[in-house]
Amino acid sequence: MKASLTFKEMDWENQKVDSISTKIAILILEQKMYLKNYLIPFLRMTGNSPKYKEIGSKFCDRAKKSLLGKATELDSCIREALKLDMEDWKKFRGTVAEKIVETKFLEIHQGTCIYFGAATLVNKEKIKLVSKEGRRRQTVDAISWDSDEFYGVFMEIKFKPEAFDEITLDYLALLNQSLTTAQVNFEIQLLSFDDVVAILSILKNQGIELDETTYKILSAQEYIA
Repeated sequence: MKASLTFKEMDWENQKVDSISTKIAILILEQKMYLKNYLIPFLRMTGNSPKYKEIGSKFCDRAKKSLLGKATELDSCIREALKLDMEDWKKFRGTVAEKIVETKFLEIHQGTCIYFGAATLVNKEKIKLVSKEGRRRQTVDAISWDSDEFYGVFMEIKFKPEAFDEITLDYLALLNQSLTTAQVNFEIQLLSFDDVVAILSILKNQGIELDETTYKILSAQEYIA
């Protein structure tokens, strides 16, 4: 008898961050060249620095000289994001990456059940992890589930490959083990806003070796093309 799989969306919503991120995602998907030529350099330069407002404003001032058409709307949205406080700024960096990918994820997996920021339950038991330090993980960023084929795609989205930290990878390993035990057909995808070679190199430098038969490394630029 097959296991029962259900999913529960768990991520907390932040209306202001979600609104700005969604606007930026729409503009990027309309003019994809600005992902590589504007948004990625902007996010790399600002990072999580306490001086993100100052650094970001200088970046925008320099870039604005060469922006045309709807790209000026992108500039306005980015400047709106720079008004966020530090806590919301950190949330924004991850959220805007997720919003850009979600539209393509929906397109690729149309006809299946889609969940964002969701926990996976096997036989009504949630797959969750608590680290030695007390940190908790119980969700992945995007899930596609085809109950007829008993097949799922589980995607984790990070702007920087370095963000695939120990607890994230430990959780994905637990998810892998639990789905395998439940005899689910599945693929776990790790997507970042860098090229695949760079992502693999960074993971390797962190001492992380992934089984490529289970884990698939994806580049956001190629994914949304």
